[in-house]
Amino acid sequence: GIFRGLLWAALVVFALTAALFRSYAQAVIIMLTIPYSVAAAVAGHVLLGFDLSSVSVFGMIALGGLVVNGALVLTLRYNQLAVSGADTALARAAKSRFRPIVLTSLTTTAGLFPMLFETSTQALFLVPMAIALSFGTVASAFVVLLLIPAFHAIWADIRYALGLRGARRPGTGGPVADDARKRI
Repeated sequence: GIFRGLLWAALVVFALTAALFRSYAQAVIIMLTIPYSVAAAVAGHVLLGFDLSSVSVFGMIALGGLVVNGALVLTLRYNQLAVSGADTALARAAKSRFRPIVLTSLTTTAGLFPMLFETSTQALFLVPMAIALSFGTVASAFVVLLLIPAFHAIWADIRYALGLRGARRPGTGGPVADDARKRI
């Protein structure tokens, strides 16, 4: 039943982000942070020698909601810069959101350290959830700052190659800038 609930939650997150950006493609790009973070959570279990458990899965579900936030913040800034016609909208968006994304990731991970290194038998069952959240959160910072801009650039190239409405030549402001200029 939990995986059915997870599917519904993912669909709701996708629908909300698609409605926010008015773009299915940007919603998909944002949702791509989740599998990379889950892979990091599984790698954390392997590195620390813990088996995956139901508590691990709960941590990965919580992780899905956490990691989407960084991609949302970056994409919002990218769209703002692209509308203004910035030639380097992706690089400027990543640079301007670097500190908030990294600080959020590090503070979340640091807050999980007491639970991560807990040795009492009463709280030992929570360690797999802390592993999933901490490793996934750290990985999400790299995914958001490196892969999400790359996915946006790839999507801009695809739009331009297919001649889709609003597409601009790669490196000239992004896919949104042309639409914004037409409205002005």
